[in-house]
Amino acid sequence: MTSHEKLILRFLLTVLAVGLVVGFVRRTWFSPSLETLVDPEAMAEKVAAAAENTRARHLKVDRMDTGVETGEKINLNNAPKYQLMLLPGVGPALAERILIFREDHGDFESIEELARVKGIGEKTVQGLREWVTVEGQNQKDFEEE
Repeated sequence: MTSHEKLILRFLLTVLAVGLVVGFVRRTWFSPSLETLVDPEAMAEKVAAAAENTRARHLKVDRMDTGVETGEKINLNNAPKYQLMLLPGVGPALAERILIFREDHGDFESIEELARVKGIGEKTVQGLREWVTVEGQNQKDFEEE
């Protein structure tokens, strides 16, 4: 064999050895990715079930913790921030905007008036309708007229 052929043979053996080492390391050190281990549909169902369970626990309010009985509607005219945050889709910022609106414009006369609060649209008002009520001085005056 010539020196040039020996050089090519060494190069090919080196490439083969490196390929075998890389393959071995890949198989032993790096396990299959999460995508290949978990069925995406099964994972989506588990996440949806967990979200529904969390929402159900969130809505079943304990009177001791919040002052609201399970199934009792939250009064928009006198509810503090923490009670407003119990409503689905209402976080701290939106609860604060509802309180500011109430301070600036007085008590709510109807549930539809929630749509005037920045960040609340008609769709949100429809979703909150079953969870809130409007009671108070302005509501009584409104009903008497």
